[in-house]
Amino acid sequence: MVQAKDLMRTDFVSVDLNDTVSVLLGKLIKQKQTFAVVFEGKKYRGLVEKGWLLTSKIDSDSMKLSNITKHASKRKTPFFVPQLEEETELADICKLLVTSDVRALPVIAKEKVVGVVTAKDVVKELQPNFKGIPVLELAKTKLVTLKENDELGKMIKLFSTTGVERAPVVNAAGKLVGIASINDFMTKYQIFPSCSQGQRMSAGAKRGNMASSGFEHGEKQNLMKLPVANIIVKDPMVCVEDRNCTVAEVITQMTEHDVTSIIITEKDKPIGIITVKDILMEFARK
Repeated sequence: MVQAKDLMRTDFVSVDLNDTVSVLLGKLIKQKQTFAVVFEGKKYRGLVEKGWLLTSKIDSDSMKLSNITKHASKRKTPFFVPQLEEETELADICKLLVTSDVRALPVIAKEKVVGVVTAKDVVKELQPNFKGIPVLELAKTKLVTLKENDELGKMIKLFSTTGVERAPVVNAAGKLVGIASINDFMTKYQIFPSCSQGQRMSAGAKRGNMASSGFEHGEKQNLMKLPVANIIVKDPMVCVEDRNCTVAEVITQMTEHDVTSIIITEKDKPIGIITVKDILMEFARK
């Protein structure tokens, strides 16, 4: 039986409670990761994901992670995620990932973090269980979509209220033209987006951290007014055009392109989306 020690990886991002949110975001962007393990000195304190920060009205240059943990506990946000032992078995790992709604879980041995098990690695391990199962049996067919001329502010609000982190972008004819994600936004503009009305810029952005984006000073405040088309990924979009393909084939796509969701299309129009979480939930039911 596969256990946590067989799946865990040790190359995770780590931050300290006294680090600011901007330090966290900088590390995540540099290492192309979406979560980090949080310590206080050498003591493990929790796990934080990039998407959780969307619901917070904060200044990323001054807000420390210690403040985020306090807010998280009050809102029952999953900052304090379940812990795995090295011997925790695959079925239990799946259930914990689903119920805690996180992308990774820490593996603890002798009160120390010895690694993390990611949802993507678990799904890869589950691949043989989904041979012959049509992708549309698990995919969501009621899609959250964006139009290429929608404002970035609408995208941020949509992601923060629905929990979606990646959405298909369509043109006026409803055809797929790209995919937008919060990761692409943060990577391109290197700032933390507040989803509050009256967009607030971080102190770092005001001082010119956005110089590389090509914005003049007077344009910074209008960032949320820019079209989604500015950040969409066109190639590769990582989608499948065969509605009859299997979940196992989709997992291969996820692994090859290192993504957590796949868009299903028909005649160039998005008709569904399947995520790592969908696959985990199906296995956890068994």
